[in-house]
Amino acid sequence: MKKIVYYIAVAFLAINFSSCSDFLDLPSKSKTDSESVFSSIDKAEMAVLACYTGVWMQDAWYKAQNGTDEMWSTESNSNANNYAANYVLNDQSCPTGIYTTSYSSIERCNSCLKGLRAMSLSGEDERKCHIYIAECLAVRATCFLNLIRYFGDVPYSTVPVLDMTTFSSSRVDRDEIYDGIIADLQEAVEVLPWYSEGFFSTPERISKNAAYGLLARTALYAAGYACLLYTSDAADEEDSVDLGGRRNIKKKKQEKKKYKSKT
Repeated sequence: MKKIVYYIAVAFLAINFSSCSDFLDLPSKSKTDSESVFSSIDKAEMAVLACYTGVWMQDAWYKAQNGTDEMWSTESNSNANNYAANYVLNDQSCPTGIYTTSYSSIERCNSCLKGLRAMSLSGEDERKCHIYIAECLAVRATCFLNLIRYFGDVPYSTVPVLDMTTFSSSRVDRDEIYDGIIADLQEAVEVLPWYSEGFFSTPERISKNAAYGLLARTALYAAGYACLLYTSDAADEEDSVDLGGRRNIKKKKQEKKKYKSKT
């Protein structure tokens, strides 16, 4: 009889420990990997909001835009933030955090785009998903636009780092990047809602209004409007001229090469 009671007690304890183990193995509600983040449209929206961290930076506007037709300040040249605007060029006048912060946001956009496009939704949630995809495209386009304005030709990637076949990337011609930016914005404006529709509760997010403005600005820059503040290849005068239209210069060079090869 004692043996039977003993066996029953052991079996009961084993069941309890097994149940306890299953309970402790439950997934954390605060888990933030791709699988959990894109399990619901509300969580996905939070991931989209995180993409904005590298879009509007004080470093960019204070050091690069100050003194232009978009922004001005009454502060003196003694403030390092005003050096670039007053043509005082040195190490302190160059934007320092734009490069890494912009690429951080671009990586988040690429990850969000992959996750959002893999979601299977219907009804209003599906509509929201399409809007968030368009929003990520617009944010990514803005980051790349800032990068080529300050640094000229830069690495260009539209897939998450984990999906890349190589971790090294050479600089891509800014004209090719302009084409990518315009394509992203053209897709975004078709889906994003007007701000007056009330989908976005704050003007700090990119609506159709803002996307059209960004598209117009990018088209001007790509066509040769003065935009390049800092360039990594400024030593080559012809290759760093955005004022006269780099596309026209490159086109003329190609035409000359074709003419010489024929003669």
